[in-house]
Amino acid sequence: MASYQVDESSGRHSVVVPFDNPSAGQEFSTYLYKFTCFGSCAGGPNRRPLMVVFTLEKQRQVIGRRRLDVKICACPGRDKKLEEMSCMTSENNKESTKESSSAFETDEYLAQTERPANYPPAKKAKMSSNEESVYTIAVDDYDCYVFLKLMKHLYHLNILSPERLRTLGSCSQEME
Repeated sequence: MASYQVDESSGRHSVVVPFDNPSAGQEFSTYLYKFTCFGSCAGGPNRRPLMVVFTLEKQRQVIGRRRLDVKICACPGRDKKLEEMSCMTSENNKESTKESSSAFETDEYLAQTERPANYPPAKKAKMSSNEESVYTIAVDDYDCYVFLKLMKHLYHLNILSPERLRTLGSCSQEME
């Protein structure tokens, strides 16, 4: 049975969970933790960084420890979107002072830029004779619509500038 504890000297809060041996045929045990957000305002006074520390102990001796920075939020989609926009804005400001936007429009620039190692090489789509066509996809789910809209945005970022794609990747890594 899990127990909630507060260390009087440090003020840290802890949940002590006894480790159960994995089920037969399993090499690991799974534990689900649920966090609750009591202050959903992005700039509110209750918004503080939170670090979760997992410590594996045997007879009060620490065997292993892993630290994880987390954000608990009632509206994660809203916060992620705000952080991505602020990160992209700051990176775009840096980028615009370095080089002109016309450099992104040339085929030579696109051929010279490197793609990140974790992205597969770009493939050119075969277009029909009318490359200026506009296509429409009907979607009846709002979440799917938001996802497809983001994919379209990322696609256009990739076409215009692989550098911007790297910037977006670094922004999402910083948020995690």
